[in-house]
Amino acid sequence: MGLLDRKTDGSGLGGDVQPGELMTSGGLGAMMPKIIDPERTAELVSEAKEARAAHKAKLERRVARVQRKEEKFRARTESKTRKSAATRERIMDAASELISENNGIEFQMSDVAARCDMSKGALYYYFADRQDLVEAIFNNGIDEFVSRLERSVTDARSSREALRGLCSEFSECVRTGGPVVFAMASELISGKRDSVFPTIESRLQRVSHIIATQLERAKGEGVVRPEVDSDIAASYACGSFFFAAIEAWGKAEGGQIDTDSFTEKLVDLMMYGVGTAKAGE
Repeated sequence: MGLLDRKTDGSGLGGDVQPGELMTSGGLGAMMPKIIDPERTAELVSEAKEARAAHKAKLERRVARVQRKEEKFRARTESKTRKSAATRERIMDAASELISENNGIEFQMSDVAARCDMSKGALYYYFADRQDLVEAIFNNGIDEFVSRLERSVTDARSSREALRGLCSEFSECVRTGGPVVFAMASELISGKRDSVFPTIESRLQRVSHIIATQLERAKGEGVVRPEVDSDIAASYACGSFFFAAIEAWGKAEGGQIDTDSFTEKLVDLMMYGVGTAKAGE
């Protein structure tokens, strides 16, 4: 008689099978494999750990490869950027020489390319046209000039010392870059607002703001009259210094000026103007 042929008593077990009999050593339990094998479990855990470690190492190697590629790409990019900046600087220097020689910005891009020993096509890769190149030259010059002005007033112990420092920087600017500064002034005087002036207007406003700030400082120190409009005075001083410096450079023998003497003259005009005591009567 098979197991299924046994009579049942409604408990789901054969009528002759007592509860728990299947789990005895002589019942079904004897035929079931062991569910938990400590040794096998340890092996599985060890294998899982090794798999995770291998996967982690693989990911780390992949990340390292990506990082090396990024570093190489960054290095190449930085190298190209440095070369590009150096080339732009070389082009601007060549154009500045032509501006100095021609006393104006009416130079040919082909002449710039020839001085840089490069094709015109390569030149236009860096600058779209002559106006773009001129703007870059003027902007770069003014940015450097403004930085020098800011340093001079930052280190000054008094407003008078600051104003003298500003005058000195104006003189030095013209002494070292007279022809280019002259060309810039010529463009402003010519009224070509649509070509050059818009790109340097904001930078010239920064120069005027620096002067106005020091005039306000001078008021607090009792050096400048309190009723003076600092903004108007700064605009007046900025233009006067700029064109007076150009005039002085043009008159100087060999294009050189005595910066110390010229600075003192500018300071004197700034602090005392051109009137006499009689003018105030």
